[in-house]
Amino acid sequence: MRTTDRVVVVIPARDEGELVATAIRAVRVAALAVQPRVRTTIVVVANACTDDTAQIARDCGATVLEVDIADVGAARAAGFAWALTQGLGPMPGLWFATTDADSRVPAGWLAAQLAAWRGGGDVYLGTVALAAGERASFAAWADGYDAAAAQGDAGHGHVHGASLGVRAQTYLRVGGFRSMEADEDVDLVIRLTAIGARVVWDESSPVTTSSRLVARAPRGVAVDLALSLDADDLPA
Repeated sequence: MRTTDRVVVVIPARDEGELVATAIRAVRVAALAVQPRVRTTIVVVANACTDDTAQIARDCGATVLEVDIADVGAARAAGFAWALTQGLGPMPGLWFATTDADSRVPAGWLAAQLAAWRGGGDVYLGTVALAAGERASFAAWADGYDAAAAQGDAGHGHVHGASLGVRAQTYLRVGGFRSMEADEDVDLVIRLTAIGARVVWDESSPVTTSSRLVARAPRGVAVDLALSLDADDLPA
């Protein structure tokens, strides 16, 4: 059976002072579920921030990289690149995970990823969901999301940087995240599957994502939510 003793979780953040603390605390709770056998390092990549994102992340116990780079793909890549300079790998027992600063992972998120790893998976792809009280406001999006997942032949078919994990050695084989303003997660998964990496599609641990309509990236859930609303429903 495969075993891992170290997980690195990277959270890219741009002006996320209002939400980043909640994101970090959720990851810390998920880390408790795999301790003490597995050590978890949380890296927040504060990218071109003009607010107090970096200080808040430090106060929450995360390692913080303050950078001014092109985009979210480069930010995720910078976090994992930093981890590899700290003597954490590459090694057979190193697992990389990533989520977003406007998201809250569930308590079983890392346990689900490591279960996928122990079962022979190289890549973990989870789902996202809105908070229970917000689903009704975005029913068209939520219903469409669920319907798309149900139609998948090999799995739910969704790829989100908010809920993604990968074996470190496999990540390095394809060169990691590329510098991309959007769809850096999809691009990575395409390259991983091209080399035969085994993907585990999991719907058991959905990550709660923000319902905001103003996106930090050109594409993503915020854009999809806005497009799902009728013009009369959009805020003035």
